[in-house]
Amino acid sequence: MIFKDYLLIVWRRRWILIFTILVTLSVVAVGTYLTPPTYAASAILRVATASSGSVSYTDYVYADRLVNTYVHISTSRPVLDELAVRLGRTEAPEVQVQIVTNTELLSISVEDSDPQLAATAANTLASILIEQSQSLYTGGGRDPKDILADQLTQIEAELTAARAAYDELVRNSPSDSEAIAAASSAIDLKQNTYATLLEQYEEARLSDALRANTISILESAIPPEKPIRPNVLINFGLGFILALLAGLGLVFVFSHFDTTLYTISQIERLVGQSALAHIPVIHPQQALLTGSDGRSPYGQSYRRLRSTFLNQLQTLACQTVMVTSPEPEEGKSTIAVNLALTLAQAGRRVILVDFDLARSQVAQILNLPNELGLANVLTGQTELNSALQSAACPGLRVLTSGTSASESGLYLNSSLVGDLVNQLAAQSDIVLFDSPAILLISDSTDLAAEVDGVLMVVRRGATRQPALEEARSLLDKLNTPIIGYIINRAESNHATAYYTHPRQTMGRRRL
Repeated sequence: MIFKDYLLIVWRRRWILIFTILVTLSVVAVGTYLTPPTYAASAILRVATASSGSVSYTDYVYADRLVNTYVHISTSRPVLDELAVRLGRTEAPEVQVQIVTNTELLSISVEDSDPQLAATAANTLASILIEQSQSLYTGGGRDPKDILADQLTQIEAELTAARAAYDELVRNSPSDSEAIAAASSAIDLKQNTYATLLEQYEEARLSDALRANTISILESAIPPEKPIRPNVLINFGLGFILALLAGLGLVFVFSHFDTTLYTISQIERLVGQSALAHIPVIHPQQALLTGSDGRSPYGQSYRRLRSTFLNQLQTLACQTVMVTSPEPEEGKSTIAVNLALTLAQAGRRVILVDFDLARSQVAQILNLPNELGLANVLTGQTELNSALQSAACPGLRVLTSGTSASESGLYLNSSLVGDLVNQLAAQSDIVLFDSPAILLISDSTDLAAEVDGVLMVVRRGATRQPALEEARSLLDKLNTPIIGYIINRAESNHATAYYTHPRQTMGRRRL
């Protein structure tokens, strides 16, 4: 199947596609309208991880762990519970914390239906993280600086006591050199211990000062002006794409189960041969061929049919031909009448028989009386020659269905049909039978068994593939050859321009 065929399938069922898109977009519109707006506010925090300027691998690992630690703490249950308490709500709003790639930054995003609350929640969470940053290093116990301060106080008291003891020894026992030396050594030892503890205390104070600036607010959240959801453009864009895909899927699903033959190429591929003629679409009131139709595409299609039909008759040695179709309402009666007219115009003696006793059309199309006809001849009410009527075109005689056709309850047995076919063949060059649809009434199969061949009318866009295949199979069983196929209501093509514009131009030149 070529790309053009796919386009034709879509165009043929375009209303399914349009309906699917309209329904889907309507649902999207209602859903978008009913969805409450959601706002998002973001605060940016900086986590200082390498204040010493070190670029060692250990620093990188520490920095990565520290930043990820803050991410998990931000969304932990205790922190979110604290956030809910500070906001005065039973539960915290939706929070998302992300690391800004290749930076020391954390993005805290809070979503809520209230834009002001979203901004307040983001800033409050940032403040909670800063307040709790110290607990990351102390683990919830005493601060090392406080421990060192206590130890400094204790050693300072001991140093004061040692100096007092030394002074008392010097004053009261100046001759006791050993005791004075021991007291002096104790003072030196405590002074060294005091100096060490003081150094550690200063380092602890410096570390506290650095940790106090480890995490800080780089950018506070502000109330957003526009909601992030619903996004009208994205909703309708995705809705349209999904509807288009769903619509196309439905189109091809329906096409898969639809057995109707929509194109000339489908029909000709199925029957395995080219059609004798392609009859274009025309208004029903203009369907009867007249002398002025010779140059029109409609008239030219019948001229082509006449040529190919006569060639087939000569090749297959046929004289009596049944014009039928797989199913009713496929235009076989109009085609049979117009073919009979064109054959008569070419000098052939033609008899056209309306063999469709249930739904006769020939008399109405040719505007002929229908008092006497086929049913009257077969029931013995009149002779064949008395029932045959001359049409407006010389060389064409018509045997209509007869007025009693729908009332007589006539049973057409093969002997009656065979005798009639032989009588008509003896009086003409070509006999055309406008018969019922071959799959509809058994009369058609009785006639098909008696005639020399069958013309099969296939209406594009109406005939179903199984019906055409069944009709062909039935004719094969009857050993009745199909002279050819006529495609009714065929697609128009550019070739028809040959029969209009060039000829008309030449005519004006001659004038």
